[in-house]
Amino acid sequence: MTVFKYLSPESASEALSMPGFVKLRFNFPKDYNDPFELFLEPDQPLEEVEIALYEHLIGELPQLPVTCFSRIPDSVPLWAHYGKEHTGVCIGFDEERLTDHFPIAIVDDVRYAESSAEVRASAVKIALATKKRRHSEQLISEACRVAYFVKREAWRYENERRLVVDRGDVEEKNGLLLAEVSLAAVRYILIGQQASSETVATCRRLASKYDIPIYSVRYGKRFYAPYFVPLENGSAVCWIEDEFQDVGELCGSCGEPLPLVDDKCARCSLSQEAWSEATHNQLTLLLSIGHQMVRSIAFDRATTR
Repeated sequence: MTVFKYLSPESASEALSMPGFVKLRFNFPKDYNDPFELFLEPDQPLEEVEIALYEHLIGELPQLPVTCFSRIPDSVPLWAHYGKEHTGVCIGFDEERLTDHFPIAIVDDVRYAESSAEVRASAVKIALATKKRRHSEQLISEACRVAYFVKREAWRYENERRLVVDRGDVEEKNGLLLAEVSLAAVRYILIGQQASSETVATCRRLASKYDIPIYSVRYGKRFYAPYFVPLENGSAVCWIEDEFQDVGELCGSCGEPLPLVDDKCARCSLSQEAWSEATHNQLTLLLSIGHQMVRSIAFDRATTR
């Protein structure tokens, strides 16, 4: 599986600053922008002594380092938000190679729900009844598993997949939790449409040195999906069914991946005769003679309603 990390230009520059490695930033759940991180409740009402055990064991879950990815590289909101208005970078990681860097790695999709994460009340009852350590540990493990991987429905657009690691597997530097991962875990480098020439040059050098496919994301006026153009030679691709798939050659005029007539799409290859015939009508003449007057009349009507 490939997972994607959206980064601002500044974050990308820092992440790619060490030769041969990517610096991954982790955070504790309490430091994320969702105030309901680790919100947890039992799925059934508990009795008083059960509530006491619940609060004792999982009332405040441990804060473990988390880093977040998306399952998709073509989210316009994510490019706008985490990619800093389409100026940043998105790094695609091979998940198996990525998790191999950590002795303990819990990775899973985030589940989105209208209600909070829930732990089984029956697990609380068992831990209370047996008073065995293994049942208490099982309860804590289950609580962490569901709490770390459930978010409110409003966050669904992120298509998030999380990696949770042990505190000892990250290093704190200048207030940041960081882990260094080999560039061998990187499958793709994707560059925002508005990325600066400096960002493009940095990523291009890195991709060339380590033989990593590199693309630039594009948004067309006629092709209604984000698509990716290789910085070297090759066809445009789209993210379809969890992989990049070829969507054809680019129009030599508008640059979009549309069906071509010779080297141009149907619209860009329109003949002058076709334009003349299509535009030779009364409406075109009216607009050419009195365009401003028509707009003025339409505006007056709209304001008097």
